[in-house]
Amino acid sequence: MRDRAMLVLYYSCGLRRNEGINVQTTDIDFNKRILFVRKGKFGKQRFVPFTEQSKQYLEEYINIGRKRFIRKASRKKRKTLFISYRGKSLDSQSLLHRLKFLAEKTNIENKVGLHILRHSIATHLLQKGMSIYDIATFLGHNSIESTQIYTHISEDDFLQKEI
Repeated sequence: MRDRAMLVLYYSCGLRRNEGINVQTTDIDFNKRILFVRKGKFGKQRFVPFTEQSKQYLEEYINIGRKRFIRKASRKKRKTLFISYRGKSLDSQSLLHRLKFLAEKTNIENKVGLHILRHSIATHLLQKGMSIYDIATFLGHNSIESTQIYTHISEDDFLQKEI
């Protein structure tokens, strides 16, 4: 459950490594399906939408999986979303370790990383027709140049769209 929640935040919400580890349970508005990113790059804050399917995965983790971990915690009021089986906040290295474990388990041979998930969602959104400006807003970028680096799409992909 925690692994799915991790993938939802880093891929579906396009979060940076530090944004994800700083998410608190109170940053998620399930009714509006919005995630509040309180500690973005340079202290920038933003709201990120998530899908109904993502909502289900996040709710399942928070209401079932995370509660199991909290029972073992010395601090029962911990608000950090991602916690270990001992109830302690996870750091980015721990999340990266889980991601690499999942990649090995599913025989993914490509390089994996939390930031690669962010690049992937940017590319996929562009391929699906979202404007580069909307993607920049979604990712919390100040400039389009930053966003263009994230979108790994070939000229052939653009030509196919135009035809």
